[in-house]
Amino acid sequence: MVYYYRLIFLSLWFAFSTHAGTIPVNVSAPPLMGQGINNHTAIALKDYLGKVVLIDFWASWCAPCRRALPELNSLRNKYKNFEVLAINLDKNSEDAKYFLKQYPVQYPILINVPVSQINAYQIEGLPVSYLIDKKGKIIKRFVGFKKSYLQKIEDFLLKQ
Repeated sequence: MVYYYRLIFLSLWFAFSTHAGTIPVNVSAPPLMGQGINNHTAIALKDYLGKVVLIDFWASWCAPCRRALPELNSLRNKYKNFEVLAINLDKNSEDAKYFLKQYPVQYPILINVPVSQINAYQIEGLPVSYLIDKKGKIIKRFVGFKKSYLQKIEDFLLKQ
């Protein structure tokens, strides 16, 4: 029951949050570095320079993430020069691992990302994603999850 109320509260909070103070587009994406959820290898955003990257912030308790992760996985598998870099914000990585058993993906999932790096992205709700070009610049910010976001990402990828 608490889980249900938490989802409602977060959904309402997210729906009414403002987007003032977000990172502008066309600037370099703030650095991100964490550990892979399964093998704990170091993974950094800078490792993907030369590829279009979608940084996706998510958590196991995020209802829209249940739709987003599989859709992003399909899009990622469709384009060779595109990577999704998912940043899990669960306090306990076991919750994320349980979620990923139900909604498996083939892209990197990062845990243990420093809070200062997460804060640089000014997360106001989940999911939130940033489309990063091959040079590491922010192209677009997506708040929440809508199918239309996938089309916008795909349109950008087709221009590359």
